[in-house]
Amino acid sequence: MKYKNLTFIMFLLLSLSMFSLYASDNTELGEYYDESMNEKEDIVKARVIDVIFDDTDEIRDDIPIESDFRVQHLEIEITSGTHKGETYKIQNQIQMAMPFKIICDKNDKILIQVDYDESGAISNLIIYDRNRSAVIYFCLISFIVLILLIGRKQGLKSLISLIITIALIFCVFLPLIIKGYSPLISSFVICVVATLITLLTIAGVNQKSFSAILGTLSGTLCAMLFAIIAGKMAQLTGLGNEEAQMLAFIPQHSNINYQSLLFSGIAIGALGAVMDTALSISSSMTEIINNNKNISIGDLRKSGMTIGRDIIGSMSNTLILAYTSTNLPLILLLILFNTKAKNVMNLDVIASEILRATAGSIGLILTIPLTVFVMCFFESRNRSNTNSK
Repeated sequence: MKYKNLTFIMFLLLSLSMFSLYASDNTELGEYYDESMNEKEDIVKARVIDVIFDDTDEIRDDIPIESDFRVQHLEIEITSGTHKGETYKIQNQIQMAMPFKIICDKNDKILIQVDYDESGAISNLIIYDRNRSAVIYFCLISFIVLILLIGRKQGLKSLISLIITIALIFCVFLPLIIKGYSPLISSFVICVVATLITLLTIAGVNQKSFSAILGTLSGTLCAMLFAIIAGKMAQLTGLGNEEAQMLAFIPQHSNINYQSLLFSGIAIGALGAVMDTALSISSSMTEIINNNKNISIGDLRKSGMTIGRDIIGSMSNTLILAYTSTNLPLILLLILFNTKAKNVMNLDVIASEILRATAGSIGLILTIPLTVFVMCFFESRNRSNTNSK
């Protein structure tokens, strides 16, 4: 029965994914931007064979740092794509004042942007960024190995549910937003499907998982509603960061509601912590019931709330610290410019992050009594059904 339910859910996921892929009309300006954004270029991997010329080590005290430009002449070998194995000589123009400048050494692995002319021949080669693929793969493999080694069967289930959740976001949620669907409705549907798949996969089909599901969805809904109400009262635009502002200037996607996108992001961001809290409480209460089948519903409720209170501190810290850490450079910048606290907190980007942290934490806190209530309701109903028999 369990596997049939999971198969149905996965079929629903695939159906949603297919439904999201439909064509949309573009304006003339949109077509122009589509053509500009799809110019003939490619990003390929390369290795620096030799540094032929390099003046980056020269001392130039007489030149202001903002006017100091250096150059490297590099011989590179392309290691991926249709031109794999070919070698080229390129120039690496370096502005010394830029903190993210790329200075290459021999055997460095880099990414190269390959531009093509109308005939399909290479017209230009530009250093795009460093090739960090090996380190990223190492991090991912380490995560997978550890979760399987320590979690074993449960770790495998968690990994499968995580992959499906990521697929939901990238293959369903984002295409729906691009096609003009409401971010709020889309995000809540994604939260529902992700919660069902994750908790049914990890905990199975039982009272514990159903209690956790209802607690998770209730807490996530509370976080979303709080974010909507507070965000509209604060008149947040959803355009507080540079990425959202850049997205707003793409004319063929001007129908995206960025304020709703902010609120939906808050709900999705809170989902993991809310789900963890709901499952922890329902699992703990299930163990209490299994070890003391005569415990009263009142005592069970008290035990559940006691467990929940212990969770509040650590999980709230997790959310707030996670959101704070992503904005450390901005916070440092504001401190260095002696920006007053009242001015800082009124900035759209800062106010959005404060709302993100508080809404997520409020959803997490409310998940505790909601999950306890659902768990006690199910247990009370089970006892009533048993007594009636």
